[in-house]
Amino acid sequence: MRALIVDDSLEIREVIAAYLTAAGYPDPARSADAEGALRMLGIEQAGLSAEAMAPALKDIDVILMDIMMPGMDGIEACARIKRHSDTAETPVLMVSSRDDNTALQQAFLAGASDYVRKPIERVELLARIRSALRLKAELDRRRVQEQALRNELVRLRTSLSEAAVDTATGLASPIVLAGVTDAALAAGRPVAVLAVAIDGFSPIGVPSEAEQRTADRVLGVIERASAGLGDLVAGGASPGRLLVLLRDRPLADVSALADRLRLAVERARIEREGEPAGPVTISIGLVHEVPPGTSSGPLLEQAKRAAGAASARGGNRVERAPSGHVDPLGRMRDRA
Repeated sequence: MRALIVDDSLEIREVIAAYLTAAGYPDPARSADAEGALRMLGIEQAGLSAEAMAPALKDIDVILMDIMMPGMDGIEACARIKRHSDTAETPVLMVSSRDDNTALQQAFLAGASDYVRKPIERVELLARIRSALRLKAELDRRRVQEQALRNELVRLRTSLSEAAVDTATGLASPIVLAGVTDAALAAGRPVAVLAVAIDGFSPIGVPSEAEQRTADRVLGVIERASAGLGDLVAGGASPGRLLVLLRDRPLADVSALADRLRLAVERARIEREGEPAGPVTISIGLVHEVPPGTSSGPLLEQAKRAAGAASARGGNRVERAPSGHVDPLGRMRDRA
């Protein structure tokens, strides 16, 4: 801890300095007037030549400031110190005579942390300095914690923003679709889900560049064909997968929309790069008539299982999941 003593009395400056050094603190900086102290702190050096400008003191932890001094008084100097970003958090202890109560009130309004009465008492001086430093250390700790919290909030917002977008397709992510689905289910609205799978695409692993180009072309066809298709189209979190949420639609409309998508991809005759397997097709799993109490997780899993079953049966078809109770793995159980 290093202090800056500002007092027009040489005797006071030396008494305070002697008490501090005797207590084990480094030799304090000293100034006989407020203007000199501000220059030492780098607050007011305007108008000075480069040669006259002194390097600002960067290691000052506490300032002991006399209230009554020739020229600028300690109250004005304290206010300027508190207005400066580099010194705003540095504690300022006012040094006052016993009849300076009015001036002390003004000093506290200017930002002073505490005061020390003249004549200087060693025990009181050291106790008030330690108290000011403890308070500053606690405030610094809280500021560090608050900054860490702000940084964490920024990181979480960034993570949530990234999680809201399916990077493979640029569409909404399955997390977003799940949230919208749960909200609709909680409101008691009829919900249907389509899980779209490109036939022949593995749902695991990273697609090759050729597969990704194929998936992009399929997505383009679906986007053109899906005008008015559903309330939300999202990525499926796996290569060659999409999810479509439809609300307040009868089964006949949902089935017609699913077949419309399947036919659009079939008629586009998208060739698989480097493969003789013929044009790309899609299979669609359809879930409708969702039982009360179902959540989005099992519902989406059921739609994906139905799409997988459609692909396993040869692909290029729409498979409707059976009605009933959906267990947490998306499997159907007959109603009791």
